[in-house]
Amino acid sequence: MNELKVDFSDFKKVLDALLVKINDNELKLTIWQEMDCYILEGKIEDITRKWVIEIDPNDPLEACIRLIFELMNYFSFSGSKHDEERIRVTRVKRDD
Repeated sequence: MNELKVDFSDFKKVLDALLVKINDNELKLTIWQEMDCYILEGKIEDITRKWVIEIDPNDPLEACIRLIFELMNYFSFSGSKHDEERIRVTRVKRDD
């Protein structure tokens, strides 16, 4: 009976290459806040890009709303008015 021998010497290289392929197709967005802006970094059409959302000190909620819309657009959660269900962002003032 012949003995079966398996060579795993290239196995790690194959796995590493596969993980690189998976990570290259990964949809990822990094966000961090500076004093006067949010900085976003993500891949758009295979190119890593950075863009900024400025924070108006007189209206910080506006930057937050814009940030939410950027997230929705980046991850394709925006939908259209014809969708049966979609996310809506509304700014509401408190009635005193």
